[in-house]
Amino acid sequence: MDILLEAAPLVEPASIDDVFADVTILRDPIDEIAHDIQRRVNTEVDLPCSLGGGASKLLAKMANAFGKTRQPKDKPPNSIMIVPPGEEKLFLDV
Repeated sequence: MDILLEAAPLVEPASIDDVFADVTILRDPIDEIAHDIQRRVNTEVDLPCSLGGGASKLLAKMANAFGKTRQPKDKPPNSIMIVPPGEEKLFLDV
């Protein structure tokens, strides 16, 4: 949680291992922010970290779930799936 609080101006815990972070006011692209958060969680806390991003909480949650399905089944999920603005329909059609 501390890593997310340092990375994002608005963090909303949904459960013990599910958090929404609003990064819309940050200058860096969302994929760079996600990779930095994942790298920090992996190295500083030694835990896997899957992230999803999109224009809404629902889309981010769906992206995260979809990203996890694309990971090897014999390892903990450690994925990043971002749905860029304007590509929501393409993502949902999958």
